[in-house]
Amino acid sequence: MVNNQFRMLEEGQTVDATDLFDVFGRQLAGIGKMLMCLDKMKEGSYTTRIWCIFEVFVACQRSIPTTVILPKLELDSIETLEELTKQCRVDAGSAQASVEEDAIMIKKRIMEDHESFDYVNQTVEKELWCEVIKYMEAQGDEGATSVQLDTTNPSGVSEQSTDQTSSDKMLVVRPQQPQCHLQ
Repeated sequence: MVNNQFRMLEEGQTVDATDLFDVFGRQLAGIGKMLMCLDKMKEGSYTTRIWCIFEVFVACQRSIPTTVILPKLELDSIETLEELTKQCRVDAGSAQASVEEDAIMIKKRIMEDHESFDYVNQTVEKELWCEVIKYMEAQGDEGATSVQLDTTNPSGVSEQSTDQTSSDKMLVVRPQQPQCHLQ
């Protein structure tokens, strides 16, 4: 789904950000899935944009599957779980929007609904981690390798042949039906 917040309603109508929450939620539910189009992993703009953060959060709240789209070369920028965590960091409180009133309205809505940005940040971060890992795993499938995240070695994303596994590494496996699984 591509969401243009300024054209979500019929041309010529002016709508404040509060109305856009409901319109976006209905459109997203009607489509049934969402694409997260990241420009890059390291210092990308996706996690600094309040609409992007809010849209992923809404998808997760409604159990709507998301999928990340990322330039293939960006996989090289993630070598450890620590780097993945860092690059998927979300701070809704300092996120921006092209229209400042939208940023103010979304942040106000988050604070009214959740009393802090923590829950939204954690929800979106978790979804980004899961989707980037699935993306990495899918890219590994194309080259007849499995992407493995080494949970015991801080330097460790490693590629190994698909028939090799180790008990000290976590094999990234794509679930049958990608969903937001919040606990």
